[in-house]
Amino acid sequence: MSVWIIIGLVVASAVTLLLLIAALPQRKPHHLTKEEVAKEIESFLRGTGGAFDWDEFCTFTLADPELDEIRARCAELDQEFPPGLSGGYCNEAGLKVLRGYVDQLRVAGA
Repeated sequence: MSVWIIIGLVVASAVTLLLLIAALPQRKPHHLTKEEVAKEIESFLRGTGGAFDWDEFCTFTLADPELDEIRARCAELDQEFPPGLSGGYCNEAGLKVLRGYVDQLRVAGA
């Protein structure tokens, strides 16, 4: 095989890889208000959210840094406050943190 053919294949492969990476969907931050974040947490606490709502909330970045910090903490509560034998997402102390966030967001949003 000629050196030029090998170089051509390498360049073509690199261009193809770059095009595939550029075509991947970009994760843009979600723009939620304090009230919307409070509702997400509250619906999780009440068990009224959809099957994947909590997972989506915990996974997607929020545009507001303060709200994203709350989201990130919510995503880790199962590790910080393991549910123990009772099952569920986290123990009572973790649920208290979630309820506290709902109250905090509602007061700040008012």
